[in-house]
Amino acid sequence: RWRYRGRPVGSSARVSVAPWGISTEPRSPSAPDLLGAAYHVRVLILLPPSEGKTAPASGPSLELDSLLDADRLTAARREVMSALAEVSRSAEGASVLGLGPRSAAQVSTNLTLETSPCVPAHQLFTGVLYEAARLDSIAEEAAGRAALERHCVVLSGLWGILSPTDLVPDHRLSMGTSLPGPGRLPAFWKQHLAPSLTEMAAQGLVVDCRSADYAAAWKPSARDGIEVVSVRVVRTADDGSRKVVSHMAKHARGLLTGELLRAVADGSVPEHVHVDDIAAIAGRLEGIDDVEVGEPDQLGRRALTLVTRWSRSRPASGGPRRQMSIRTTMTSFSSAWMTSSAGAATMRASSWGLISTAPPSTVRPLRATAPSPPVELRTAS
Repeated sequence: RWRYRGRPVGSSARVSVAPWGISTEPRSPSAPDLLGAAYHVRVLILLPPSEGKTAPASGPSLELDSLLDADRLTAARREVMSALAEVSRSAEGASVLGLGPRSAAQVSTNLTLETSPCVPAHQLFTGVLYEAARLDSIAEEAAGRAALERHCVVLSGLWGILSPTDLVPDHRLSMGTSLPGPGRLPAFWKQHLAPSLTEMAAQGLVVDCRSADYAAAWKPSARDGIEVVSVRVVRTADDGSRKVVSHMAKHARGLLTGELLRAVADGSVPEHVHVDDIAAIAGRLEGIDDVEVGEPDQLGRRALTLVTRWSRSRPASGGPRRQMSIRTTMTSFSSAWMTSSAGAATMRASSWGLISTAPPSTVRPLRATAPSPPVELRTAS
């Protein structure tokens, strides 16, 4: 149903690739096929970087021409690097970059970007999200590395966008910063990133795990032929109130990112992946009690809300896992077949609407692509 016309994730000025990662270079018949199912899945995961980083002790120096979509973005990257160096040399550098007294000395890392050792971005970033995603383990296998390169993009205040496998040095610059020259980085990068990201995500599904500043740098829309699902994480208390907890949100987004990339790598998600496929994966995550899929907003974007419950009576270390349910508040849902556990009722959710032979409050299990704990679908009343 969908055709991809843009440049796939992971391509650069020095790499020639055809749609969805099928190389245009001749390949020996005896060479192993490292592309696999991962290259044919129409999904792009958007991540923020992390403030927590592990600086490499050794490694190659920075090569801007090797970074994601270098032919389009190298000039903009050099502009930001130059402005960052100017700020970092000034007495106000730490203040401008939002660094406190304990981290003020880290400003100096921005003065040696082109000579400092580099490591893959997924190894440099070691914050809560990246720790939960366990991208290092995914990159160990050829299919996992392929999924990382083609289906995941890291937004960056310094580089704009990165593939998780791009080699970059330690640095200090958040997207919320304003630099002399480029100005506010979300506005600066917005004009440069739109062509690249729109092509990469064309006719596919974007799973947006970014925080607010990074989300402002590119806002995908259904008008561009892109299905968008933004991942939210909330905690529900005993009184029913909900609260966003930053650490918990990062952890849950990391878990979802890791599980989705593994599913892409092993071919357990369909080629034409939809929001219900992502919801099913989210429903299997440890610590997630409910998954809610919202109605599209004016730009056609849906919210995928992962709900975890906190209770004074609930053991801090976990305890028996409560039955998780997926609740949809949409008026339409991607094609999937659902049957009751007793086989007495059948529901088909088509792209044109929700058609049910039982009352909307009836709970039915959602058939997953792989064995998993019970996952249920509820239609909102």
